[in-house]
Amino acid sequence: MTYDSADRRDRGVPIAQSLRPIVVATALTVVAASLAWLCVALFPTALLTPQNPDYLDNIFASREIVWIARLWLASAALVLVVAGVFVVTSTVVRMRNGHWLKRAGPFEVSERTLGRTAWREDYSDDSAHEGYDEAADLRVQLAITSELIEKIQHKRAR
Repeated sequence: MTYDSADRRDRGVPIAQSLRPIVVATALTVVAASLAWLCVALFPTALLTPQNPDYLDNIFASREIVWIARLWLASAALVLVVAGVFVVTSTVVRMRNGHWLKRAGPFEVSERTLGRTAWREDYSDDSAHEGYDEAADLRVQLAITSELIEKIQHKRAR
């Protein structure tokens, strides 16, 4: 028996959840195919042989050794890229969540210092709100004063 998307919604199963195994299988297939292509592409076709080879030339005269060295370098590059993406992503997520960096290597910030900075933020927010309220009160008083001045000038003009 097969179910279409309407049947899945009726049973309370989200479509995205039901498609998850298909997406994972497709992603794994793409990764496996990419790795296979990379392994084949990195295999050397022809190697130059020097006329007077030394020790290193003799070691790297083998295609298999050159291939293993290329695979090792490619895997190291992949690890560095994944680590860089992880560091940048986790930093952005922590910044958006408002987490404080408390320790970086030998340097550490105490909780008291973090508390002071949080207090300063709260104080500055409160001060800003008080400033806005005071400005609004002053605008009201200015409007009242302007009306009174106009009335006095109007009475003098008579």
